[in-house]
Amino acid sequence: MEKLQRATDNTVKVKSDICLILWLRSKNRFLRPSLFPNRPVIPVKKPEMSVYTLLLDFSVDPKNVKNESHLSLLSSNIENVLRDYIGNLKLITTLSIAGGSLNIYSGDMGSVISLRIFDNGTITVNIEYLKGDDSDINILTLEKYRKMEHNLRGCGILNDTRYPPIHRGTFSRYFVSSDDRLLEYDIDSILFEERSPYQKVQVVHSKSLGNMLVLDDLQNISEADLIYTETLMLRGKEDYKDKEIVILGGGDGALLYELLKEQPKHVTMLEIDEVVMRACKQHMRSICGDVLDQKSTSNYQVLRYRNCKSRCRLSEPLIRLRVFESP
Repeated sequence: MEKLQRATDNTVKVKSDICLILWLRSKNRFLRPSLFPNRPVIPVKKPEMSVYTLLLDFSVDPKNVKNESHLSLLSSNIENVLRDYIGNLKLITTLSIAGGSLNIYSGDMGSVISLRIFDNGTITVNIEYLKGDDSDINILTLEKYRKMEHNLRGCGILNDTRYPPIHRGTFSRYFVSSDDRLLEYDIDSILFEERSPYQKVQVVHSKSLGNMLVLDDLQNISEADLIYTETLMLRGKEDYKDKEIVILGGGDGALLYELLKEQPKHVTMLEIDEVVMRACKQHMRSICGDVLDQKSTSNYQVLRYRNCKSRCRLSEPLIRLRVFESP
């Protein structure tokens, strides 16, 4: 076999008519199975009630919170403003702690409100309550908050920030990015959830993206991600006609489905996780078509990764290629 060259576009190419495309989802995905045993399929989850957490930040001049009397006066003034916007506000306890003070309140809708004042002038108000996901009732609407913000200026508030409500409950709408930022999606149901020997496999539904494959709580591909697949295969730049192609990974079937439109000689897809293929065959057909319905045709072959040496049509040296991971 001619010498392999690794291209900077994450495609490993051979000078002859064989192309190897890498489709690895995350670091060490193929190295070892999960320590968790196989579990049965979990029924579809739809939202019912969620815990809503409102986070409000304020700041005052630090010289106004340097002693107990200043802290007491400021917390009393803020409490009086909150009382106008949160019904049935009742003080539960007041704590004097190092670096400031903490007041805990109860209010309408079973809410719990914390008011924390730090001696550097930072103030946080956290409001937590339970409500139905299909309910339009909010304990503190944006309109109410703007009026409350105006009144808080009379307490010496210099700056304020209102964050979008955090939803917690039946299932998570949030994923964490590689640099530890929180990403929120408009997910309204879980269509599939099962833990394979290798990972937790989910298919969730997003109002804007359609069905989305999630592996170990990392978003992978959705029905709106054709541009991602086309970018990976360099559609319009790479010529796949009459080529033999190997895909490492790609259990969602999207890359295989799009490559077959380019009239290759044959495509071999090696995937370690049968659960991923089963989930996508059922819930991601808009991106994989019917390619996961049959494991072998005249145009392509889908193999379990661990069995590929004995069954793959391509030569043994190709199967022993070092696996490079896409960033």
